[in-house]
Amino acid sequence: MPESYLSKGLSVKPIFYTAADGGMVFYAPITGPKTSKNTSYTRNELREMLRKGDHGIKTTGNSKNNWVFGSAKRKIKKKSGGVDGILEATLAVNHVTTTGDAKQVSRVIVGQIHATKGEPIRLYYRKLPNNTRGVIYMAHEPLTGDEQWYDLIGSRASNAKDPVDGIELDEVFSYKIQVKGDLLTVTIIRKNKDDVVQ
Repeated sequence: MPESYLSKGLSVKPIFYTAADGGMVFYAPITGPKTSKNTSYTRNELREMLRKGDHGIKTTGNSKNNWVFGSAKRKIKKKSGGVDGILEATLAVNHVTTTGDAKQVSRVIVGQIHATKGEPIRLYYRKLPNNTRGVIYMAHEPLTGDEQWYDLIGSRASNAKDPVDGIELDEVFSYKIQVKGDLLTVTIIRKNKDDVVQ
């Protein structure tokens, strides 16, 4: 939906709405809609739109709607809406699926940055059915080579034990993903705990 709908208070319960505490609620049922023909997974997402309602600016590719890494070529940076960036969120995961295929069960992507080629980062929360706390991990797709995985809190393994320092459902936490040049840094922030940085 265009960003102008959001500025007017868009509400599509139960998929997306503003809760009584002011937080945005996203709900993506396992059999729900997909945002592109290239995905196997249902999703509900909020996207940064630098164009601010100017529909003359395209949303894909190198445009004034999208920012690029500071390591990009000068001509690419000139055509973009910004150079380098920060994605921050404070959130709580309230539910994860217990059905679906093995790749769907227990996990949800809570932050993501797309690029022209690949995804520099997908940040996951995963709480296995028999565990009381969830884990945080990330995937990085470099321009060349295999996808890289990093465990930030706990283990992403499908048979992982309950993480002692994990995050429970409904527990509030924050993250900050910062890009500067070709360095992408992820920080997980929790009350009364040391930050986790990758």
